[in-house]
Amino acid sequence: MNRTIVGRITLIRGLRHQVETFLRQATELGPWAPIAVPALLFVFIRSYQAEKQNMQDERTRMLKQEKAQFERVERQLVREIGAKSAAPGRLRRLLPRRVRRAT
Repeated sequence: MNRTIVGRITLIRGLRHQVETFLRQATELGPWAPIAVPALLFVFIRSYQAEKQNMQDERTRMLKQEKAQFERVERQLVREIGAKSAAPGRLRRLLPRRVRRAT
């Protein structure tokens, strides 16, 4: 619950900051405001979504790295088990017994 509350507080602060910036820039534009407001909204929404995605990627980066490492190890283990349990070929049976034990 604490993380949810902290996350919501951070979200509200970020939105407040964006609204303040938007209002300041809209008043500075004067008569150009009706034309520039949609563009500013578009830029603000895109920047907010990009920052949100960056924060999510930062939180999940370690988990993704650990998952990739686990999958690599698992594939290697499957390859090793498959190589050990593979049935010997026909030519291998023709080799002398001491050579067969060594391999």
